[in-house]
Amino acid sequence: AAVTARPAPTTQALDRLVLDRAGLRTILLAPLRRLDPDDQRTVATAAVLAERLSPALLAAALRRPSQQVGPQLAGAVRAGLLHFGSTGLAFGHAIVRDAIVADLSAEERAGAHESIAVAMDKLGDESLVGPSAGHWDRVPGRQAARQCRDLAARAARLVARDLAHDQAVAFARMSLRHSVELGDPDPELAERTLELARYEWAAGLVPDALRSCAAAVDLADRCDRPDLMAHAALVPQGVGSLDVSRVRVVLCRRALSRLPSGDSDSRASAQQDGADPNPATQEPAAPSRQSLRARLLGLLAVAAADEAVDSSADALSAEALAMARRSGDPRAELETIAARHFVLSYPQAIDDRRVLAERAIALAPTAPLGRLWGLLWLADIALQEGDLTRWDTLTGDIERLADQTGSPVARWHAARMRALRLALVGEFAAAVDRAQDGLRLAQRVGDISMLGMYFAFRAQLALILGRPGDLSPETLALLEQAPELPLITVSRAQLRLALGDRDAAESIIAPLRDLPERMPRGPRWSGSIGTLGQLAASLDDADLAHRCYLTLLPIARWYLGDGGGTPYSLGSIEWPLGEMARCAGLREEALGHFRRAVQANARIGARPFAALARLGWAHCVADSDPAATRDLAGGALAEFERLDMPGPARQAEQLLARPAPGSQNRFGLTGREFEVAGLVGQGLTNKDIATRLFLSVRTVESHVRSALAKLQLTSRTELAVWVHENRIA
Repeated sequence: AAVTARPAPTTQALDRLVLDRAGLRTILLAPLRRLDPDDQRTVATAAVLAERLSPALLAAALRRPSQQVGPQLAGAVRAGLLHFGSTGLAFGHAIVRDAIVADLSAEERAGAHESIAVAMDKLGDESLVGPSAGHWDRVPGRQAARQCRDLAARAARLVARDLAHDQAVAFARMSLRHSVELGDPDPELAERTLELARYEWAAGLVPDALRSCAAAVDLADRCDRPDLMAHAALVPQGVGSLDVSRVRVVLCRRALSRLPSGDSDSRASAQQDGADPNPATQEPAAPSRQSLRARLLGLLAVAAADEAVDSSADALSAEALAMARRSGDPRAELETIAARHFVLSYPQAIDDRRVLAERAIALAPTAPLGRLWGLLWLADIALQEGDLTRWDTLTGDIERLADQTGSPVARWHAARMRALRLALVGEFAAAVDRAQDGLRLAQRVGDISMLGMYFAFRAQLALILGRPGDLSPETLALLEQAPELPLITVSRAQLRLALGDRDAAESIIAPLRDLPERMPRGPRWSGSIGTLGQLAASLDDADLAHRCYLTLLPIARWYLGDGGGTPYSLGSIEWPLGEMARCAGLREEALGHFRRAVQANARIGARPFAALARLGWAHCVADSDPAATRDLAGGALAEFERLDMPGPARQAEQLLARPAPGSQNRFGLTGREFEVAGLVGQGLTNKDIATRLFLSVRTVESHVRSALAKLQLTSRTELAVWVHENRIA
């Protein structure tokens, strides 16, 4: 049966209504007034009960035999006050029921609430625990407050068991309110506040949960309960927000400063009797101090890796894992394995991550999340190694796990992985369909990071396909609200450039120009530097492209994927390295990267990225080998057209249509100068021309000056006139 925290109608609004409209009260209460006083009391108590009316419960509340109450209810039906509806006996209209309750004195209402609560408690029905708490909440006095406090806490655990976290929050707040009013000691207040924080976090009420965690830490600190401080600091997990992470770091450090550092197995429970078995909202009973310290250190390691300002995360995560293993707590070991894996999420650490993944799976019997995490990590490794057969097998394993457990998170990961796989081989429409399956699951779960992964996937598709019009307002808005991480910042700049705002893109990445030298290895390291290098190449920024190239060169043999559950892949790392080398003027190095990228991407069927590598290769030889340029660009163009990639197709067409650089036409202009002059004749600005030809504005300005000098002209206007006179435009 549904359990509700609202056992009686609100009366304030009705009170105001009947005071203003005395005549309405007379009309609504007229059928009640026609009943005898004893029957009126029965109907009034039924109105206070406010649930689906149970004659047996009503009789118990009135302390009368059911044989007496039954005819009274029948009389109320004949009077039009009650009727038999789809849910059983009920008031004909809520406004009538509320008018009856409002007509009672405060003492009569409180008495009715108390008698109903006592009757409910005697029945011992779990479905009545919540309603009983709600009735006790409306009864004055300390005894009623104690009853409400305890029943509301129990009701919260019951509804949380059924994942009704919003209702759990309401009951936990009710329990805590009475605990405060009763002047309960700090340890008890700390435990109730901690319980509320867990429900709020499970319900997605992040700011409320953080406030409750901080309050629980304060209370626990005041009463010398470092175990409770630790449990409160461990509540906010699983949300990729720097703001949340920074609050969590403060709480973790406070807890660690009070938690003894020895290996004592002294245990202190943060639970009350009847602890909720739901792992989303409650801790297992009595973890050791050592396991608590290990889990806190693991969170600090994750935060340090997120901030990516130094290499402290490595030592912290290693220490946390070693401590968790010594504690013998499987949950602590799994959490610190996850922290360690997160810190090591870069290609060079693949072997270490494989060991962690296999250990996580081995822990599954005692830490069930271990199997899902381990499978996901092994899949990331398969992606980075270009083993798509293994990737497909692991995706199937995750789908079967989702079927076995009913986990929407596992099902979402499977949809994400299928979408990535389809996009990698160029089946873009099918990839979007699977990504939308994942979106629906993310919306159901209500996880902002899962939603963000969908929009990141759609943004990357828009960039790869060269269709900036596909960038939805939701994608752009979500990106603006995302944490200020380097990868997010560079992605914002990428989208600005795709939308034609070159100046904004350059301005956004200006503070990140030293990122290749200062960002430590860790999660999003390869993604951040790689995206920055690609953007630098698009902006014709040779210096930045060169430094990103040198940083990423040691990982050239892998495929793109950061090891942290990326929503998309760009195939072999050789392709973006080729683009960076070409921009940096490293022609021979770029040629080598493009050749290897074609081979590596063809091996796994990554057709879009093999074609993009061919186009980069064609650009490299365009100055020296016109025949090879035509073959490479022509083959790439045909693939882009088959895959419906309009942006890269335009680039290939422009390369094929461009006169061979260095060749002189009858006017003495090079091919590129001739091309730029024609676009000036079309009325394009230097910025427009730069965007059209994928050049920097400075390069375009140089071509315009050279053309003017060779043609003995003095202005852009004269150049435009010359273009039209010679029928070039």
